[in-house]
Amino acid sequence: MADQPDAGPLTAVAGRRDPRGRGADRILDCRTVKHGLIVADMRTATKLTIALAVMGLSFTATDTVSQTEAHATGAFKVQQANPTITIAYGSNTPYKFDPAALDAKAGQSITVTNNDPRGVHSVTANDQTFSVDVPPNSSVTLTVQKAGSYPYHCTYHADEHNPASINVS
Repeated sequence: MADQPDAGPLTAVAGRRDPRGRGADRILDCRTVKHGLIVADMRTATKLTIALAVMGLSFTATDTVSQTEAHATGAFKVQQANPTITIAYGSNTPYKFDPAALDAKAGQSITVTNNDPRGVHSVTANDQTFSVDVPPNSSVTLTVQKAGSYPYHCTYHADEHNPASINVS
């Protein structure tokens, strides 16, 4: 390596026999030592392989190839999770709908999860457009077909939840 002073040839013995039983200990002819590490004119992967072999470890090194070289496309569609309403114990009210305002698209499934182990809750639109009951420690889905803002409540605990709405676009 041009930027490092040449300390002359240095011979190091890896101290590990070929696992297939062929040959003796491998001998490495390195050019320089810098900061206590053996540095040679070889690829980084080769240096790492030698260092791991000395420590008794092994791995498989692979090179990376650009998308152009591999003739691959980087485009793929990541499907986003459905919007979710979680029913849990509240701090200001006994129960809470989280989030209090949920955005969804018309026709999109909305997951409603009840984390209360003791009771059934519901998500019921104030105008009765939708209503689902959610058993303890379980989830259900609901779908709102028409755009609009839908305030909702729990029919079982009408005064025990925070105000909440689903905003459908």
